[in-house]
This record gives sequence, C-alpha cells and structure tokens, in this order.
Amino acid sequence: MDKSALGPTHYIWFAAVGAALAVATVALCIKEYAREWKHHQAIVKRLQIKAVEEKIKTLESEFPSVKEEMKAKHAERLRMMRMVRAQVLANPVKIQQIQIDSLKRVDRCTTCHTGIEDADMKDQKNPYKGHPGKYLQWHDIENYGCTVCHEGQGLSTDYRHAAHKPLRGLDRPWQNAVLSRYLIQSSCGKCHLDKEVPFAPLLSKGRDVIEKAGCSGCHKVRLYENQEKIGPSLDRLGSKVNRTWFLRWLSNPREYDPQEGLIRSRMPKFNLSKEQILALEAFLMASVNETALKEPVEGGDPEAGGLLFRESRCVTCHLVEGKGGYLAPELSGITSKVNKKWLYNWIKDPHYFQPRTKMPQFNFSEKQLSDLVEYIWEEFQGEELEIPKEFEVISSSDKDTGEMVEHGKKIFMEYGCTGCHTKTGIEQGRIAPDITGLASRDEERLEWGNAQGVDKYIGNWVFARLKDPDLLEKKAKMPYFPLTEEEMAAATMALLSDAGEDIPSQYVVSASDRENYPDLPGEFGKIVDKYRCRSCHVVYGKGGWVSMHPLDSEGSEVKKEWLRGYFSLPYSLRPILPERMVNLKMSDSEVDLLVNFFTTVMVNNSIAGDKGTFTEEEVARGKRLFDKYGCISCHIMGKDGGYVGPPLTTVGDRLTAGWMFAYLKNPRYYEPWSIQPDYGFSEEEAGALAAYLTSCKEMKKDIRVSQGK
Repeated sequence: MDKSALGPTHYIWFAAVGAALAVATVALCIKEYAREWKHHQAIVKRLQIKAVEEKIKTLESEFPSVKEEMKAKHAERLRMMRMVRAQVLANPVKIQQIQIDSLKRVDRCTTCHTGIEDADMKDQKNPYKGHPGKYLQWHDIENYGCTVCHEGQGLSTDYRHAAHKPLRGLDRPWQNAVLSRYLIQSSCGKCHLDKEVPFAPLLSKGRDVIEKAGCSGCHKVRLYENQEKIGPSLDRLGSKVNRTWFLRWLSNPREYDPQEGLIRSRMPKFNLSKEQILALEAFLMASVNETALKEPVEGGDPEAGGLLFRESRCVTCHLVEGKGGYLAPELSGITSKVNKKWLYNWIKDPHYFQPRTKMPQFNFSEKQLSDLVEYIWEEFQGEELEIPKEFEVISSSDKDTGEMVEHGKKIFMEYGCTGCHTKTGIEQGRIAPDITGLASRDEERLEWGNAQGVDKYIGNWVFARLKDPDLLEKKAKMPYFPLTEEEMAAATMALLSDAGEDIPSQYVVSASDRENYPDLPGEFGKIVDKYRCRSCHVVYGKGGWVSMHPLDSEGSEVKKEWLRGYFSLPYSLRPILPERMVNLKMSDSEVDLLVNFFTTVMVNNSIAGDKGTFTEEEVARGKRLFDKYGCISCHIMGKDGGYVGPPLTTVGDRLTAGWMFAYLKNPRYYEPWSIQPDYGFSEEEAGALAAYLTSCKEMKKDIRVSQGK
C-alpha cells in the first residue's frame, strides 16, 4: 500500500479499532476471571478447609488424653485429616464435567455444586450444600450424573440463563428445567418401574391412583398396558340390580358413595343426558338369566346368620357404614341395590357371576346360606328408592324399546365402558389417546380450551384434565373421577415420570413383568383360586398386598403344626391392623394339601432347618439380649410390650428357629419394607435370640431346653 495514500483519518480509524480490540480483550479476561462458578468453588474450598481444620484441631487437643493403646489409631486419623486438607488445597479451579455415555448425558453441575458429595457440607446453603440423605450411596454421581434425576441443562455453567432454565421470569420448573422438590420424585419413575418406589411416596401413591382409577382402560399407560379391568362384568345385570337404583347410580355414583377418594367406589361420573342414561339402562338391564338363579331355602335364621357373618369376618373385605376393609363394596343399604335371590346365589358361587372377583368361594351349607342372607337383608336395609320424574316422562314417550336398547349399546361403546367392564359379545380397544411418554409432549400443541390464565406447563394440563375435563375440552367424554386434589397431584406426578426416555437396562430397577408369573400347579392352584388367596397375599410374585408378607417361603418360616391349626381356625397375628384372615371353613383334605405344599415346596433353601434343642445357657443369653435391645418396646411379651411389631408371647409355637435366626441377621433382605432395626447381630447373638424366642410357647412343658452340648 502506498503510505502517501494514508491520511490522518486512517490513522485515527486504526487507533480506534486497536483500542476497541484491547478493551474487548480486557473485558473478556475480566469476565472469565469473574465467572460465577469460580466464585462458588473458592467459597466451597474455604468452607471445606475450615471444616477439616476444626477436626484437626479437635484431634490434636484430644491426643494427650488418649489411652496409650489407642494413640496409634488416633495418630492415623490425624494424619488422614491432614491429607484431606492438603488435597482440598491442591484442588484446581476448573470446570467439572461428568460424561455418562449410556444415558447420553454430559453434566457440569458439580462445577458450581462442588461440595455435593461432602457430608460436612450438608448444613450449608446452595450451591455449597452437600446432597441430602443417602441417595448418592445408591446413585453415585460418576455413574448417574445429575440431570437424569434433577433435569436442567447439564452442559451449562450459567445458572441465571441456562443451567436451571427459569423461563419467562416464572419461579417454577419448566420442561427440562431443574425440578422442584415436589416434582423430583417423578424422575424416580424413569428407572423404578414397580408400583412401590422406595423413598418416593408421592410417586408410589400416584401409581396406585392410576391403577385403581383404571386409566389404562381408555388410555395406553406405561406399566399398565396389560392391567385387568377394574370393574365387574355386566353380564346378567338385569337379574341383579334394582332398576331405580341403577338409574340413579348412572346419574350420579357419588350420591351413594359421597366420600371422595378411591377407597370406596371407583365409578366416575359421566356427562350423560337423561335420554342417554335411560338408553344405557335399557341395554344393560336387558341382560338377564333367571333360570340360573335358585330360590333361597326358606326359614333362614337371621340370628344364626349374624353369628356366621362375624365368624367369617366379612368386614375384612367389606365396608359396613364406612368401617371395615376396602376390597369389596359397602354393605349398608344393599337391599336398595340388589334382590334377595341374586344375593343368595352370589354368596353361594360368586365365581359364576364374576370370574375375576376377589371374593373367595365359601363352603357354606344351604342352611347357612339362607341364614346369612336373612341376616344381611334385615341388618343392612336400605331406603325404598323412587324413579325421578324426569326419567318417567322420557320413558313413557319412548316409541320402541328395541330401538332404545340398540341406542344404549352405541352409548356403551362410544364412552368406552368396556375399558372397565366386560360384556359378552362386545370387544373394543382403547378409545382415548396413547399417553405414554406424556412428559415429553409439546405444551403448545395441547388443547388448552377455557383454561384462561393457566401457565402452559404439561403438569398443569394433566392436573386440569383430572380435575375438570370440560375445562380443556367442551363435552369431553372423559368422566369426573372421585379423586381428592392430593390424589390428582400424585397421579399427575406419576404420569410425568414417563418422559419417553430410553433408559438402559442396567439402570432399570425391579421391572416386574406382570404377565409372566408362573401358574400355580395342580390341586394347590385350584385351592388358591377357589379361595382367592391372591386377593390379599402375594404368591410367586403375583397377588395383592393386603398382607405385606409374601407366602413364597412360608414353609421355612412357620411350623407345620401351627400352620395346620391356623388354616382350620385363623386368628389375628397383629391386633392393631384392620385386616383379618378370613375363616374360609376349609375341609380337612384341603388343609392337609395346603400344609403339605407349603412345607415341602414353598421353602427357602437358604434358611436352615430347626436346630431342635437349645441349652439353658443359650436361652438365658438370648433373654439378656432381648432385654438389652429393648425389644419389648415394640413387641408384646406376656402382659407387657408395644404394638408396633407382632406379639412374641407364643412365637415359639409359630415361627421356626431357622427363620428367626435368618431374619434377625438381615431383616431387610427378607422383608425390604420392614421397620425392624438391623442391629448387626453376630451369628452367636442371632442364635441366642432365636433360642430364647423359640422357648416362648403357650405350654411351658413343651419348651425343648436341654442341658446337653
């Protein structure tokens, strides 16, 4: 370039550009030096050094008074603390990064949350706070990272604009933002695929609500794709219910079950017109089978029936004026609903009417059946119902009953009644959208209807659908469920736990395949089905959790003689619990078969058999340990004790010594939900306690205590 061509203006321009570049460079250096995460790391380092130095100072002050034999161990602890201090001082200030290829996650969260794994930082405020609880023992950061549970933008180190991503100035979580303490449990559902999720009570409750509400009847829901229908079969309904009751029931199920929540009736309320209700009633009531129903034996004795009702412990499953079990319907006012003939035949053979019912087949005689029906009919009388006038007017103007029945069939299918009920001749798929991967849906594409002023967050949309379906969609077919707001919130969280992520199998915990449980063999399987044992008990991985104790290894746990007597005349093992074993009045041959199957097949080979005899010294040592650990605080022994655990006064008659020994050694292995403390007993201590408990029997003369070896 010709220097003569450069004038004063050019020199000024070059000077200005150079100055601007210099200023920008300095500004970038200052900004980089003043990064927020560097400030956080400096504070964490000071806090950690302070905590370590306090420990060192304490150890140094204690050293002169330490016993001579303990000085070496004390000196080693002091040396370790000094090494920790040196390590903290040497930690460089840098961006921390965790890369988990299997989860396709790259997290830099620990760049600011540097002290997250330090137990000494648990009382500090964020971002210096150590992780609460013991979660990092099960989900170590190196293998799980942070965002798989907490969400947020793992690559970012800028809290205000990206890492936690609080959008639109809203102080609440958004999709892919760091989840609140309330919503954090939804992340547990990514890997934990069982109904009960440890340390996630809200998620567990939500999954329970989804199951009991029967959401999978209309929607495809993850984990519930193959759930059985929650409602009864509607075949032969015309032979069962009172027409007036049925019309009022279809109009408003809550009129008969006003209590909210799914403890009682699960029937939701549909937005049906009076004409639709009449048509639906005509269709369903047309299904009758009077020829299969036998008349009750005359001369039933209500007093004898009442005794039988109590002996059979019907309230174990049924509610009576709001009190009792929750597996079966309320009995108060039953005469307003069903006829006596149907009730007699139902108690005689419930499996004929409802093949999937939880009710066992009782071995009542014809006379006992008649007595029981007479008692129920007198004791649980309901009011005489009248058909509302609007139904009478519409019904009288109807032209053709056959036409009405056909119209009712269309309504039955249109509203997806087959999602909850079976009806012979009608097979239908799900009528509502697939909601798997719901948490990943784009909020802007959802139908928000009349939900004015509601933040367009997927959680709000789900909650609104549950609370008021018409708010988001005019004339919605989705019914109103009898849920409390707490149940709706829990169900929302459970649905949000499905984000459609492809979680690798090594991270999935207890993924139960609900359809691949083994069938129970031969005569044993027939008895279990007849008495519906799986309505309350888990047998080989399948069944209900009314009893929290699976029966798979029952033969190793209880004694054969006790089991035989318990089947013949069951009693309460834990008086404070509402559930009671039903007196099924089994035959002797059935009891023998069950006892032999339990004690020969349903055993745990890792549990040793009974030792047979114990020395007086072993029993005495076990008694001292029993007193030392305050076992009587939770267990009844004689006339004293607590009610937290089962009574132990005659436990030696019931449990095997081998089971007691194994359980005391590791209670959580055999019952993960057990609240029994794990005292870390040695084999000698657990054996002594088992010896003492084995000596606790009803008849002292039966105590087998030897003075031998």
